Amino acid sequence: IRVSVLRLDYQYKRVFRVEVVAVVAAFVVTIGLAVLFGVWGVIIAAPTFLLFPIFVSVVLFRVPIPKGFSRPLLKELLVLGFPMVVIGFTYTAYTTIDRYFIIGGFGTAQLGYYSIVVTLATMVLVVPISVISLLTQYAREMFGRTGDPADVWALVKRFSITIAVLLIPVAMMLND
Repeated sequence: IRVSVLRLDYQYKRVFRVEVVAVVAAFVVTIGLAVLFGVWGVIIAAPTFLLFPIFVSVVLFRVPIPKGFSRPLLKELLVLGFPMVVIGFTYTAYTTIDRYFIIGGFGTAQLGYYSIVVTLATMVLVVPISVISLLTQYAREMFGRTGDPADVWALVKRFSITIAVLLIPVAMMLND
């Protein structure tokens, strides 16, 4: 809700500030509670840092929370969000099961290597997703400002060529 309200009004600077404050605060709160209470601290921190960005948005950055409740919007959010939640839980379950098999069959050292590879592979996938998310918001803003699809298409072409040129060295390194 917090970021959607800002994105609808094209307030990307505010979105950036809210997200930076929320991520830093979540890190500090999680580490602090983990040091004080161990695993229970992390369990306590999870809902805390999920609610903290809403607090930061409303109190620090004065983001208005929309009034009223929209059943069609709730239905749309559930239809779009539920498959993503299922995929997230499934991925977590599969990687946990994999880790148990690796520990049982090969030991903890091999699990460490496996975890490093999975983490790096996940991070490699996060970068394009983040860039596409940024491009999508920028393209929407551009179309809202000019109303000309040709401007958006020129942006997409320029971006695609840039990414292709940047990915050629990466693909060559991975090929060796």
